[in-house]
Amino acid sequence: MGTKVPIIQYTDDTMIFSAPGMDSIKGFRFILRCFGLLSGLHINFAKSLLIPINIGTTEASTLAGVLGCTVQCLPTRHLGLPLVRNKIKIADWSPLIERMERRLEGWKGRLLSMGGRITLLQAVLSSMPIFFLSMFRLPVVVEKRLETIRRRFLWCGANSEVKKPYLVKWDLVCLPKMRGGLGVRKLKEFNLALISKWVWQWMVNQGAMWVRLLKERYSSAADSHLPWMSRRSSTLCKGWFTGMEQFANACKWIAGDGKSILFWSDIWNGEESLRTRFSLVFHISNCPEGRASSFWETNGHAGGWRLQLFRPPSRSEAAQAELLTCALQGCPLVLDRPDKVWWGRSPNEGYSVRNGYLWWRRPTIHNPTMVEYRWVIWGSVAPLKVKAFIWLVCHGRVLIKAYYLKWCPNLNTTCVLCDGAEETTDHLFHGCPVARWLWERLGMLCTYQLDWPSMGEF
Repeated sequence: MGTKVPIIQYTDDTMIFSAPGMDSIKGFRFILRCFGLLSGLHINFAKSLLIPINIGTTEASTLAGVLGCTVQCLPTRHLGLPLVRNKIKIADWSPLIERMERRLEGWKGRLLSMGGRITLLQAVLSSMPIFFLSMFRLPVVVEKRLETIRRRFLWCGANSEVKKPYLVKWDLVCLPKMRGGLGVRKLKEFNLALISKWVWQWMVNQGAMWVRLLKERYSSAADSHLPWMSRRSSTLCKGWFTGMEQFANACKWIAGDGKSILFWSDIWNGEESLRTRFSLVFHISNCPEGRASSFWETNGHAGGWRLQLFRPPSRSEAAQAELLTCALQGCPLVLDRPDKVWWGRSPNEGYSVRNGYLWWRRPTIHNPTMVEYRWVIWGSVAPLKVKAFIWLVCHGRVLIKAYYLKWCPNLNTTCVLCDGAEETTDHLFHGCPVARWLWERLGMLCTYQLDWPSMGEF
């Protein structure tokens, strides 16, 4: 007998599964009425829905008449998410997009400073899609639309008729603050970080009902911790597990009985997988997808590792095999304890969306060419609108005359303050005599001696 799910309940919202026969519906109604008489919690059938699956409209109407409820055919919505028969379509994301656009209509974007727009962008516009993103894989078309809404609000405000230049590339805006960005989360990687929660729960919470259901429905892949997805698999499960092998293999393991650890692919001995560290031995392994337990031989109360090779190793391969044997000696299996998976900096840490997002963004975040921004910009007590302006100055994206040369080649770019040099960012805030006079007066008020570094050094 497989796992049965007769009921799904969330607070006061209950979904009950039943056979479509008349006897089942009458028995179901009788049980609910008995429950109401005993507990005092009576079911309001007038507000209830009957959702037919693979039955005719006439039969569904008859069954709904017995219960005294209405018929609601798929697709519909349940707990704010689309409930469909097949796969989620682009149109099913329309309510989310419309809700974000309606939210913009109530804001006075033209009256907000850039600091205010950054606050609303991070607190509201970046939070509204979380419920959807935690369940479904974000389509590319929807991702571009949502990013356009957020990007336009940052630079133009809530008024869709206002046209202003986008001063900084969106990829740079979405970098962490200490890497030169504003800390706005990129929706694609944020979606992957939220979806990774299901992969993590699949690996650590084997007793959960949904895990047991999926294990009965989908067989696990031989070379992965994830279930094998076919063309006929549900769209929801394919969104969770397809392409997530990279994340599953990045999880770290503490060896127990070795029945869960992939000997070559998982990180359980050192900071890298054995496949990466001992690639020569891996290529001659007779069991490249085997679990750690298949490489462990028990002799009485003791045991040891045995490399399974399909041919004798060469000189270089033998040298690497000896190093592998030495590395394995310090990591024996404990047969009376299951393997433990962990994520983060220590075995006591579990997966978090924040760490997962940084992991998915690591190719861009850890780019050595990025500027390491000083904490003084974002750690100061200045208002956010001032910090945002300093951020634009550091990137050289302030709207000065030189910026408009691409549209007006004949524009006079002489500084209007000193009328002696071209108006650039470095000149306007550092080299201009008027700017120097202003900084000197400010330094006198603050009893601070300025040493005048260049804008590039700043």
